[in-house]
Amino acid sequence: MTWHRLGTKDELLARVPFSTRLDRHRIAVFFYQGLFRAIGNNCNHKGGPLCEGRLRDEYVVCPWHGREYSLISGQPAGPEPGGGIRSMTMSERMKVAKAYEAALFAGRMDEVASYFTEDVTYWIAGRPPIGGTWNGRQAVLDAFINREFGLGSADWGYEDLERNWYDADDRVIVEIREKSWLKSSPGDVMDQRTCVVIRFRDGKICEMRDYTDAGVYERFAERHRKELPKFTRREG
Repeated sequence: MTWHRLGTKDELLARVPFSTRLDRHRIAVFFYQGLFRAIGNNCNHKGGPLCEGRLRDEYVVCPWHGREYSLISGQPAGPEPGGGIRSMTMSERMKVAKAYEAALFAGRMDEVASYFTEDVTYWIAGRPPIGGTWNGRQAVLDAFINREFGLGSADWGYEDLERNWYDADDRVIVEIREKSWLKSSPGDVMDQRTCVVIRFRDGKICEMRDYTDAGVYERFAERHRKELPKFTRREG
């Protein structure tokens, strides 16, 4: 996971518009309607540097040949063979990520599916059956519905201690600390930290990766195997 620190808000306000390279991508950063906006820096026509263009309302005008692109959507002002410039603001990514989580917790799986690309991938740290990789929208949905990862369905107690959200490049990162326990064994509490990395493509979630200490789950499963339906079924 790569972090990119572009500066404080005041530093960025003093620089915009400007371009910078993030991983393999050259982006142009603007400030419009109270938000920092980032789009690809190269015009689809001849590769002109959009960071050097003048602004016309929500559009930046390419300094080379006058092509215009929206700072909000990345789309050209009119029909263009090259199509739009990839764009998604920080607030938009965060809004999608939080809406996805809310739908997931509420069990609205049709809505959850609407936030995924068709080829979405979900990876969880650890060896199967606790961790693994699920590929494709339906496989990921089925994994959630059937609780195929982690310790599976059971009569759980749960306490959410921390949930911190961050925006970085083309992803949202969620740092989670939570406690969970079997209600049949309330004295054995797991205090677990997880870092979830949610990546986006064309405004939808295309990849999720859960980094956590899978050993905590493995040791808990050894202690409570007979209380966990997921493991008693496997043994049967």
